[in-house]
Amino acid sequence: MSQGTKRRRHRWVLSEEDSVFWSDTRERIERGDIVPFVGNSISTQHAFKGRYEQTVHRWAEKIDCPWSVWQEVSVAQYSLLREDEFSARSSYLTCLKDALLDVAQDDAAVSKKQFDIAEENWAQEGYSFSDLARDLGYLNFDDMPEHPLSVLAMLPFPIYVTTSYHRFLETALEQYGRAAYRSEFYPWSPGLADCAKSVFQENPAYRPTAQEPLVYHLYGWDEDPTSLVLTENDYLDFLINVTQDMGRTRVGGQAEGQGLPTVVANTLIHNSSPLLLGYDVRAWDFRVLFRGLIAAKTAQRQARGLCIQVPREGNRELLDLLGKYLENTSKLKVYKGSPRQCMLELEKIWRGEHG
Repeated sequence: MSQGTKRRRHRWVLSEEDSVFWSDTRERIERGDIVPFVGNSISTQHAFKGRYEQTVHRWAEKIDCPWSVWQEVSVAQYSLLREDEFSARSSYLTCLKDALLDVAQDDAAVSKKQFDIAEENWAQEGYSFSDLARDLGYLNFDDMPEHPLSVLAMLPFPIYVTTSYHRFLETALEQYGRAAYRSEFYPWSPGLADCAKSVFQENPAYRPTAQEPLVYHLYGWDEDPTSLVLTENDYLDFLINVTQDMGRTRVGGQAEGQGLPTVVANTLIHNSSPLLLGYDVRAWDFRVLFRGLIAAKTAQRQARGLCIQVPREGNRELLDLLGKYLENTSKLKVYKGSPRQCMLELEKIWRGEHG
């Protein structure tokens, strides 16, 4: 589908006070300076239609988790007490697949053929949650032009960094005519180095462009349960290893040792205006990302504004305090709106329609 095929009708007006985009935002997009960081919640809330928390609760009940805080990180940590690391991560992915299949069974929009194909493939080795969502028809972003992932796929970003375990963004890129993307995950644990061969090793001349973008999964992907940063232990190990890798001498396209590709590391440290989408500042995925890559490298990054969304209905005074803290510690500006509102405003700026 071409970039201008579908016109969007924007149904909200964002006040000048709430808009925190840069004055040269369009030029930054053209230069590839803006790097989206896409949170896992955008995928999970989309797939489960806002009922992802219920799915995590279902997993907690299944394994008799006694803890009062039922978030995937804490439930996964309890699961780790009962099982080995691979089984704990696989248990989480299996729970997601079970829950999505149950949702689809009662969804009139899912045809019998789609459901039968998904049910038949469910137990096959290597059949991921992303595969299941695709087969059930939940990844038809071509029919959802205002979805944040659709707008992300339409805009010509050369690099997308995601902390999602799922490959929904890649599906959106394919549907928006950008199937030449490359995709890989960060080998945050030494044991992952052999199964996470970098595209920069396979093709040292490769550099991400709008035509051949890179989707970089920081916290692993659902095709390989061992790659997931899921438990509290995983997040702590990730934080330690990424801090070490960011400081290593880099040779060619790959850091010495497992490391981050040079192109990715330089982009994260020096040359980007990160745009964080779909994060809760209280959650582990944001806190580790913030401490390990955003705030930790503020002094080395060029002085460019950063954005993050928080719920518009939140306490205004608290949001203002949060905004001041984030800007002082990391040059991160707070966008007071949803990821959808943020991306639609960014699209308007790209199209030259922003007032």
